[in-house]
Amino acid sequence: MAAILGIQSLTKKGLISNDEYPDYNDTYIGYQLTENGWNWVLDNQDRFEMKKPIQELPYIDPDEIPF
Repeated sequence: MAAILGIQSLTKKGLISNDEYPDYNDTYIGYQLTENGWNWVLDNQDRFEMKKPIQELPYIDPDEIPF
């Protein structure tokens, strides 16, 4: 349900569009950003996490490893 609401909301705002694409003997619907969608992404780059923060792993004492 969340995906459908997101697609409907973005389509209504003019940020994405859909189209049918051929796939062997069938077609599928694909979505892409519109020019307004790309403009929003570029204007809001600071909202995206471009790099995953490095997670510091806990120290494990080699003497406590059971093998």
